[in-house]
Amino acid sequence: MRKHIIFAFASSIILSACAFGNEYDAQSDINSQRSGAVISFGTEEPELYAPIIARFNAQHPEIHVQTVELTDASGSPLEIAKNIARAADVSLTSGFQTSEVWDSNLLLDLRPFFEPDATFQPTDYYPGVIEQASYHGRVYSLPLQMHVPLLQYNKRLWDEAKLPAPAPGQSWQALLDAATQLAHTRPDGTHVYGIAVGANGSDLFLALLGEQGINPYGEQTLPFESDKVAQVLTRVRQLVRDGVVYPGPAGDEIFDYDQLITTQQVAIWPALHYNSTLNHDTRTFEFGTMPIPTTYFSDDIPLEPSLIISAGTQHPQEAWKLLSFLTHALPEADYSAIPPAVREIPVRRSLLEQQQTWQQMESDPEARAALQFALDRPFPASFTPSISPGRYHALYSLVNGVIEDNLPIAEAAARAKEAGAETDASWPTPPPTSGPFTVNTPIPETRNPLAERVVFSAAGLDSAKLQPLARAFQEQHADLEIVLDGSATPPDCFAQPAALADPGQKLLDLQPFADADQRFQQGDIPAAWWSPYRRGGTLTGVPLAVLVRWVGYAQPIAAAHPTAKLGGDWSLETLPATVEQLSQTPAKPAIYGSLDPSPKYTIPFFLGRFQASLWRTEQGRQVPNFTDPQVVKALRAYIDFLAAGQPASAAPDSLGSAAIQQLVNEQQVGLWFEFAPIPAHLADSQIGVAAPPFGAQGLAADDFIVLGLHISAESSHQQACWQWISWLSQQREALPLGLLPARRSQATDPALAQQLGADTAALFARYADLAQQPLASATSNLLLDSYQSHWLLKAVGDAQRGQPLDTALEQAQQTTAAYMECRTAAESEETCAKQVDPRFQQEDR
Repeated sequence: MRKHIIFAFASSIILSACAFGNEYDAQSDINSQRSGAVISFGTEEPELYAPIIARFNAQHPEIHVQTVELTDASGSPLEIAKNIARAADVSLTSGFQTSEVWDSNLLLDLRPFFEPDATFQPTDYYPGVIEQASYHGRVYSLPLQMHVPLLQYNKRLWDEAKLPAPAPGQSWQALLDAATQLAHTRPDGTHVYGIAVGANGSDLFLALLGEQGINPYGEQTLPFESDKVAQVLTRVRQLVRDGVVYPGPAGDEIFDYDQLITTQQVAIWPALHYNSTLNHDTRTFEFGTMPIPTTYFSDDIPLEPSLIISAGTQHPQEAWKLLSFLTHALPEADYSAIPPAVREIPVRRSLLEQQQTWQQMESDPEARAALQFALDRPFPASFTPSISPGRYHALYSLVNGVIEDNLPIAEAAARAKEAGAETDASWPTPPPTSGPFTVNTPIPETRNPLAERVVFSAAGLDSAKLQPLARAFQEQHADLEIVLDGSATPPDCFAQPAALADPGQKLLDLQPFADADQRFQQGDIPAAWWSPYRRGGTLTGVPLAVLVRWVGYAQPIAAAHPTAKLGGDWSLETLPATVEQLSQTPAKPAIYGSLDPSPKYTIPFFLGRFQASLWRTEQGRQVPNFTDPQVVKALRAYIDFLAAGQPASAAPDSLGSAAIQQLVNEQQVGLWFEFAPIPAHLADSQIGVAAPPFGAQGLAADDFIVLGLHISAESSHQQACWQWISWLSQQREALPLGLLPARRSQATDPALAQQLGADTAALFARYADLAQQPLASATSNLLLDSYQSHWLLKAVGDAQRGQPLDTALEQAQQTTAAYMECRTAAESEETCAKQVDPRFQQEDR
């Protein structure tokens, strides 16, 4: 649910907004004159695949492929799949391998295409890859790359333990015997773990179940109370207690292991947990590499990205020809920059040879042998589409209950089954599968040779929605042709979030166009949404949609406290009382009245209420302003907000973002702040939506981010561009999911309540009203620089744990100022961070 700041439409723009890629190739004019089938290829990186698509078009004159830029859409896997299936005939996708997608009839089964196709060469795939991508005998996607599960080990620790070199094909028993000998405590009291495999040894638990013949991700009922499961849990628990297995915090991320590895506090770890190239390797020892034992299960999905064919294609055979061609091709890249053990590698043998992977590994024969061994055996089992959310939750609840909470196995098993059943019961029911549909027809590349050609970068907008809109516009304007191209340099016009605007962009002043266009209705867009684009009498953008802050709350908890002031005209003054009331909900485990998964994005809201600025200008340079009285007041209000919601049994600031998100999902948090698109399925999840506690101040600049439409000052089609973007700004169908319409008439449309739910409709109406008033603060405090914000956030955390806030902020201001001074000397971010703060760790950012 969480995609803060670099939200759905922004993620694709990061790749293309500031450097739009290659210029338009005149070859497309030749291609456009072809007869025959026209099909579309959807990808988030059209410029990367442009040479491959050009080769396909040249080799297949009877087919013409047009590229459709896909955005990183929000929503459930099924919602994303629906959008992609309608956007393109063939798409390169990631992240929605779920049973509800495979059962939805949105995609074609590829097996009937590749089995009779002699050119497809299924034997070129490594063993088990196609089987792993299968679902009930059908194949709905074909992967291009995979992560091969390998282990790395510290050779120095291995040699000190006088262990023989690990042999490929060893069992988990042999590996754990070695890990037991490797685990020890140093004279200084530092403990060295034998092996790290998932939080609380969760991946080890799943693997050992596999050795017992139990597939934890299988479709059969998991025997929670069986002797085999109890024996495996007992074994893993003892290994954790003995310090053989690193427990790790719940919700581990990749960098949680980084310090353990570099300080030699763990001897064996999954290779994917550490990349010496990306992590600025400072180790003083050698790595070894070995295959992971045969039975291995992980909740990572290693077979991505994958190619699919939409069931709505009108040209299935041509779509298959394209998909098959793409499985034999990889974009040009420097594959030598990252070691093969930690990078995604092709699933086809021929493509791995093309990358010269084996030649690259000649200097490390052990790693080469490990990779070869792992590839030649059937691919290990992984997270499969058939697993239900409840099964997943139950598995990890079982492990955490036994290892972390130290519960008896029987009690942990009972709780896990109950938690799994509750998760499945509360999981939103997928909407019924719609009937037959067709892929949006690609816009003809040359509709009228005399038409004025306008290139529009669709980055950040849903291409599946834009295609029909562009066609509708062209039907009304026969003299204009809209080309949706995210790779043009520069485009004539484009969409872009204000937060990602490049100060060096040359943007056209749109005020004369808006004033001359009586149909445009400037007054329908509230003043606040215009504010990022008004500078000295000029207007550089037209607001289309707005990302807004909102407060999420657990509806069952709120219902238990009908007198708690939640939403409406509430304020920072009433907020602590509200969260304290919510925290008093009688429940086990205890209810948090409030938690904050992302302080980095919530703190600016509090600063805005006090018109506070984190930065000031001194001698022409920006310097930190953390000790300013208004900043101190705002941060104290933020700390009070969190403290008021703490149950009596909870330690201050004791939870990480992953643990907080889990508590939110489990309905153990009363309310929390969000700065992300509002999920479409929220109404089915017992999560309510409320406007933040603005009080009487109104909106501040950091309470929203506008997605605007712009025209390049260098475009020779300025009037045509204005016709297009002014028309597009009035089309509700163009709006990204979960964002507020910029136009008041759309934001307050009564139909929104039926479409989005009453809570979201009320939120949008509240913003539409407030946006007509002057901003309470025009200062931007968004903490987009993770290095500059590091010491401020640390100071807030220290204050939560009892350190005087003034003292913590003074220290943070001094360190941040020293860091910014260092950066003026062109030193790297990490170098400066460690220079001013020797305790700085990259994973703490």
